[in-house]
Amino acid sequence: MRNVLSVAVLVGLFGATAAQAAVVYSEDFTGQADGAAPSSGGTNWFTSGSTADTSARAQISAGVGNAGPSLQLADTSSSLGATAEVNFGVPSFSSFDTGLPGANQSTLTIGFDFRVDSFQSTNNSGSTLRVAIKDGNGTGTGADDRFFVFGFGRSQVNDGGAADNDLYLYAGGASAFNLSTVNDSNAIGLIPGTGWLPGFDFGQVAAGADDNNTDGLFYRIGLSFTGGEADVLVTATQLDANGALTGNTATKVVTVANPLALSNTGTDGIGFYSGNGGRGVMYVDNINFDAVAVAAVPEPSSLALVGIAGTALLARRRKR
Repeated sequence: MRNVLSVAVLVGLFGATAAQAAVVYSEDFTGQADGAAPSSGGTNWFTSGSTADTSARAQISAGVGNAGPSLQLADTSSSLGATAEVNFGVPSFSSFDTGLPGANQSTLTIGFDFRVDSFQSTNNSGSTLRVAIKDGNGTGTGADDRFFVFGFGRSQVNDGGAADNDLYLYAGGASAFNLSTVNDSNAIGLIPGTGWLPGFDFGQVAAGADDNNTDGLFYRIGLSFTGGEADVLVTATQLDANGALTGNTATKVVTVANPLALSNTGTDGIGFYSGNGGRGVMYVDNINFDAVAVAAVPEPSSLALVGIAGTALLARRRKR
């Protein structure tokens, strides 16, 4: 019991923390052939839709990217959908775990470049062009199944203008691969009752799918998850035609009902989806996972106390 108490005293002296970031996964699709299914480190992603089915496909696009190639999801069907998923447990991922708050690698930031070239949907469902982070078995039926969804969609929002269907980026927690609806609460770059931040007004929904897009530009997206916490920090920054930052940035803190505990074990993963009520073309590039390690750092005055406590522990052991 004395040893336990002594260790507790030592741990209590380490009040400050220092963050150390490590890249646990990175994929920019360099070297992957045009029209091929995406892969990482020789491991193929799970995909549905292919070049054989031109109505819905997930494939590498050599001609588009930041810089190319990139992952393309192209969906011209209102009933089918394209899917590209990678499990965090594949060998390409280094070890990380956000389910251990206060321990090493307890914060994970997922980054990617996102661009929409065309979009059409008959409703404001979140089943649009989207990215879903999954925690659990990925079926939407497990008790521990949780999702965080980022995407491009449409809805009537309070932007100070007419009650039209606006196009916008959105993010939110979910219990399945899509949000049940997108609205003011999960719109990114919206100033309720006023308008949009620069770079985030994509206009109203047009009749032609090719007129609904992110203006031919990529957006650099960041999603930060911390173990045990319900708040997810979302950042979106507009890139210019050359891939440089424009300075147009929006941030949003999204509070989820059930915090995600992500790790490189089990069935956690990331997926890119289209269709199921909408159609269009989107591109994703420069996927990065950065885990932040939190290591205890003693205060200068604590170092002396640690030395005294350590000496006392050694002296007691010698007496035994």
